[in-house]
Amino acid sequence: MAEGVESAIADRRHLIVEAGTGTGKTLAYLVPALLSGKRIIVSTGTKTLQEQLFFKDVPFLQQHFPRPLKVCYMKGRNNYACRQKIYDAEDSPVLTGLEEVADFEIIREWEKTTEFGDRSEIRQLPESSTAWAKVDARGELCTGSKCANFERCFITASLVLKLGMPFSSRPFVTVALKSSLLSVFRLLTSEGPTMPSWFGPWQRSQAAERQARKPSIVALSTL
Repeated sequence: MAEGVESAIADRRHLIVEAGTGTGKTLAYLVPALLSGKRIIVSTGTKTLQEQLFFKDVPFLQQHFPRPLKVCYMKGRNNYACRQKIYDAEDSPVLTGLEEVADFEIIREWEKTTEFGDRSEIRQLPESSTAWAKVDARGELCTGSKCANFERCFITASLVLKLGMPFSSRPFVTVALKSSLLSVFRLLTSEGPTMPSWFGPWQRSQAAERQARKPSIVALSTL
């Protein structure tokens, strides 16, 4: 499989591979991806697999690579808070019910001290909280560079941290959720209204792994 992935990346063609659980599929596409020298997006179907790739498989492979591996971990926009929405919610009647008001108080206090604006940092916020959806950074209402808090935006800061460095130093592999692949790819490749022009050409590779009753399927496509 690793040889097939290596060949598919080099020849810019599609490859579909089927293999059972626990056979090393993730390593079979990560190794040629890292060796290719191209900039690749690995998109996963679940956060569990995304975390496995970044926190388990990549550190394991680092032990066998002489150079530091350039890999970053990206979440969808709805995982980050929008400062402007939080500030607006203080004066606008967007919250409904006592539970939302209580959850918003937690979010507002956390926003004052957080560095990254990542929802996973707020341990005391219930998973079912509806207040978060009213202040997260999803793109539908984003005004981009016109926003009063653009320079303090958590999305902007996240990409500066991961990709706002000289092009030769940027990650070779970006691990992103399949559900957020389109928005992540737009951020990585475009100079849209929400991002500065930090990004150069990218080699796109999608690896979507689905857990099912039958053996998992890994689809790798180089576009």
